[in-house]
Amino acid sequence: MIFAALGCNTAWGIVDGVMYVLTNVFERSRYTRVISSIRSTVDKNAALAVVEEELEPIKWVLDEKERKPIYAEVLKSASKASPQEALVRNDDVFGAFSCFLLVFFSTFPVIIPFLIMRNLEIATRASNLVAIVMLFAIGYEWAKYTNKNRLRAGIGMVLTGSIIVGITVALGG
Repeated sequence: MIFAALGCNTAWGIVDGVMYVLTNVFERSRYTRVISSIRSTVDKNAALAVVEEELEPIKWVLDEKERKPIYAEVLKSASKASPQEALVRNDDVFGAFSCFLLVFFSTFPVIIPFLIMRNLEIATRASNLVAIVMLFAIGYEWAKYTNKNRLRAGIGMVLTGSIIVGITVALGG
């Protein structure tokens, strides 16, 4: 069982690491696409619309009068920029390895009961309890960064994890 858990986490660590790299390359490609779109647009208003869409998140902190000069400056700079091919960088590989380690080592607290208890049923229950406590702690901490109620977020994370496990088991996992 321990080897199966470690094998599963190795596989998921690799998957998450690869997804990390692909996401970073996609994001850099997005910037290249935006620059190419701006440079290929002959109409200045259409190019400004591309910039405005890309910078949409600033709408909630700046009014239109404050945004217009920013859009114009970004358009000016983007018009001069050369689109660059989005390649995998060293920091992408380091980030992927970090993702792998995070996923791989996140199972160790859940595996500990199997290492120290002989009774498989009791070890399974203890492992489940460790997982529930970890989910609650993650939700509780997550709430701090999302301005949510910490207790509800912890409980919500436990419920979400339980639903995911239930679906996984129902589908044969």
